[in-house]
Amino acid sequence: MSVYNHQLTVISDVICPWCYIGKNRLDIALKKLRQDYDVQVVWQAFELNPTMPIDGMERKAYLEYKFGSQPTAKKIYKNIENVAVEDGLKIAFDRIQKTPNTRQSHKLIASLKCPVKQNELIDILFEAYFIHGKDIGDKKVLTAIARELQLSQDSLDSNDAIDALVVSQEERAEELGVTGVPAFVYNGRLLFSGAQSPETIYLALKQAFVRFGT
Repeated sequence: MSVYNHQLTVISDVICPWCYIGKNRLDIALKKLRQDYDVQVVWQAFELNPTMPIDGMERKAYLEYKFGSQPTAKKIYKNIENVAVEDGLKIAFDRIQKTPNTRQSHKLIASLKCPVKQNELIDILFEAYFIHGKDIGDKKVLTAIARELQLSQDSLDSNDAIDALVVSQEERAEELGVTGVPAFVYNGRLLFSGAQSPETIYLALKQAFVRFGT
């Protein structure tokens, strides 16, 4: 078995349903990839709503603002729900009462230097939002999540360095031309965006590892 060290960067937002679906598909692809490659996944920030008020927005108002009407929004989210269910994922859009500002969540993710912990946190944030409808922009919610992962209080405190890191990640995404998430980056190259099938992800990453790996 040939084993190489590879770090894959996933640019995403924790309230993006396609990122939730995409992570599940990536995990399936990685199970196969890791038979031959040592792959670490790190997560970087992208805010779908960079001008969102710090306290978030009431869900119905947000959907009308984003999609123009409730019926249009319901149709779009029903299609997403169907895809999630087909993939074996739980999802409960009806439980979401507020669309949060995700900057605090991204700061918490960026504060973690361990890829394993980062991935655990991503899973918990997705579950909190898409299954339980929690406001993952609220510091009390994030504090409870941090405790669940046994993270230090420092990871939630105001930190200029972490603020700057999140900003730099978002600027880098813009430089790469990322306009939609999830987006997958390897060795500084934007490979593809979107929640592709597990097989497509597997083949794309394997090709990238062979072609661009060091």
